[in-house]
Amino acid sequence: MNETLAKKSKRLKLMLLAGLLLIGIGGTVAYRMQQNAQFMARLENSTGGFEKADVPRLIRVLEDNSMGEMQARAARALGKIGPDAVDAMPALVEKRDYFGVGNESVVHDAINAIQTPE
Repeated sequence: MNETLAKKSKRLKLMLLAGLLLIGIGGTVAYRMQQNAQFMARLENSTGGFEKADVPRLIRVLEDNSMGEMQARAARALGKIGPDAVDAMPALVEKRDYFGVGNESVVHDAINAIQTPE
């Protein structure tokens, strides 16, 4: 009888641990989704105010061909960051001929801003 009780207790502890783990993972996913939504809202409203820590996210936006105008905004934001956005150079060079009429110089301007020391 004690063995049966011990097995049930162990099983309940494992189930509790699994439940806590699921809650933790769900919370982390929700937090990341919120952070990404806030980042995209910032980018949609302005291309200023970004810093070196934002460069990886801006690169991801720039590389995502489904993002449309947001790619041009990401390029502008990278240009405003300047030399601190040097990690974005390969992505910018790859996109230099991608943008259509009216945005073709966006990437060139960003590349020039990153290459030019302040």
